[in-house]
Formats: sequence, C-alpha cells, structure tokens
Amino acid sequence: MSLVNAAFQIIRDTASFYRCLNYFFRGDGDYASCPYFLPSQNDSKDSALFKKYARIHLYSLSVIFYLWDKPHYRKGSYQTDLRDNLRNVAIPGTGIPLSIFIVHRYVALFFILFVYPKIAFFAAVHVFTK
Repeated sequence: MSLVNAAFQIIRDTASFYRCLNYFFRGDGDYASCPYFLPSQNDSKDSALFKKYARIHLYSLSVIFYLWDKPHYRKGSYQTDLRDNLRNVAIPGTGIPLSIFIVHRYVALFFILFVYPKIAFFAAVHVFTK
C-alpha cells in the first residue's frame, strides 16, 4: 500500500470511527442494526474480522457512558469500578494510567473522542515505520 493510499484509508477509517460512535451515542439502534464497519463480500477473512471487532469495540466504548452512574456489583457505580480497574493500565510508552481519564464523564468522553484516536494514529505510524 502506498503512502497516499494509506493516508486516505486512515481518513476513511477515522470518519467511520466517529460516525459509528455517534450512532451508538445517540442510541439510534442496537449493535445488530449498526450500518458501520459492515463486512462486504470482497473482504478477506482478516478484514471482515477486523470490521466485526471494530463494531464490538466501539459499541463497548459507547456503553461506558450508559453504565457510568449505574450501580455495580463490586463498587457503588460503574465509574468507580472502571477507575479502579484502569489504575494499572497505562498508555503504552508513556506510563500514564488510564484511570486519570475516568474522573468525570466529560473527561472520559474527551479522551475517547480526541485523545484515543491520536494514540491509535501514532501507534499505527510506529507499526508502519517498523
């Protein structure tokens, strides 16, 4: 894949990322009816699997905000449990624990919408240049 093709693919995938998250955030439908990252007949097995996992991952990211202040069986709320679980998980290469982004719903939303895609971009560049 040429660098130009890779750049256009990054733009298309990023746009699909935001459209899919928006779809789940708005509550327009469930996972089964999501129109984004649908495998096509031309997709290889790996590509179809990637699209399936992308949809699952984005759905799970959106569910965080639905569950945020709901009671949790281990802690008082899902937020508290998530913060405790992510204190030992760091952004690779930085040592920054993910739990610092779980202090408030809007901080977590900012992280998912703006920081997370940039981390993914730099990780992709790192893999591409290796």
